[in-house]
Amino acid sequence: MTAAANVTLAGLNAASGVLLARSLGPAGRGEVAAIQLWGFLLATVAVLGTTDAVVYFSARRPERAGTFATSAAVLTTLTALPVVAVGWVAMPLLLASQSSATVGLARLFLLFVPLYAVANQPGQALRGLSSFTRWNVVRLLPSLLWVVVVVSAIATGNRSPGFVTVGFLCGWVLSFGVSVVVARPIVRPPYRVDVTSWGPMLRYGLPLMLASIPQWLNVRLDQLLLAAFVPSDELGLYVVAVAWAGLVTPLVNALGVVLFPRLAAEPDEQTREQVLFLGIRVTVLVTAGLVFAVGGLTPLAVPLFFGGAFSAAIGPAAILVAGSGLLATNFVLEEGFRGLGRPGDVLRAELGGLAATAVLLAGLLPGLGILGAALASLGGYLATTLLLLHGLRRTVTGGVLRRCVPRRQDVRELVAGVVSLARLRPAQG
Repeated sequence: MTAAANVTLAGLNAASGVLLARSLGPAGRGEVAAIQLWGFLLATVAVLGTTDAVVYFSARRPERAGTFATSAAVLTTLTALPVVAVGWVAMPLLLASQSSATVGLARLFLLFVPLYAVANQPGQALRGLSSFTRWNVVRLLPSLLWVVVVVSAIATGNRSPGFVTVGFLCGWVLSFGVSVVVARPIVRPPYRVDVTSWGPMLRYGLPLMLASIPQWLNVRLDQLLLAAFVPSDELGLYVVAVAWAGLVTPLVNALGVVLFPRLAAEPDEQTREQVLFLGIRVTVLVTAGLVFAVGGLTPLAVPLFFGGAFSAAIGPAAILVAGSGLLATNFVLEEGFRGLGRPGDVLRAELGGLAATAVLLAGLLPGLGILGAALASLGGYLATTLLLLHGLRRTVTGGVLRRCVPRRQDVRELVAGVVSLARLRPAQG
């Protein structure tokens, strides 16, 4: 179910990306990316890792899920305000190579920070309670509304970064209202603020927030530097390359999404290890197939879908497809660590990966441009993978690498599972 939702999410994001690229061109697409990049990063900081904490504590204490979600929403609202203030002051420096109009819209987009901090909490409580149907509905809605905004911009002739920026923010306001309605039958009362829960949630969430910053930067540091130092048309080419490579991740990420609460709720240590390594083996198997398929289509698909003006993005896109395979694998490994209650391992791995990305960007970006940015991202993802595997060796018993390699039985069970789903009758579903 979650895999199907992820594929749908990828389709929505691909549709919005293609429509934006074709309607705005490389320069306009780069402006939209510059407007949104820092808002997304500051929103990650403002939540203080409480989204993961809500999943974890709701899985362990289902009867208090409403209290955890409400408490986290209030806490993150308080922290979002100073974060927005800092972003407002720093934005002209952060987007030094962009126009004053782009900087002004980036400041407006900072309203996304408190929206994100609050709107995510009901859905995370649903995920912690393993109500994946409702959770998937909630998380699909913002991307669906984003497609509606882009289509509206094209249909009305308002093909401007300003129109789509305002539409994006309005979509998130609507998404929050719908998520509350969808979550209410499952996430039961009381919906009260329990200040005493802030401490445990922060102790669990802060290491994850600290890890999510380098994790986010590992994925977006290249774009942040490009937004600061290169024209918007080059940034637009790179954003399209990233969008195409992102087709690898949705199906694989579904494994990690389910793995986290499954491990958190499992009391038996041996069973947890079995579930963890089964998830890793299936991840390696599926990721390899996706990287091969998407990588082979890259030279034809990028100009076909995004337009001939984006042909220069083919090389970076091919490199980033391989990087996305590592990125998806890292996500599943990190969700496994979260489910085991070891967020510190995630932090250490992401910090190491970020350091590798920064060093590689400094060496490759000046001479190779967006191609160097793609190679730097690939190296950073690989460093994170190696550090996660090293942390796994210290966490579990037995040979880690041997237990991560897919087996013939995994292939047979995966094929049998797909066949069973294809034959499933609606009444049984």
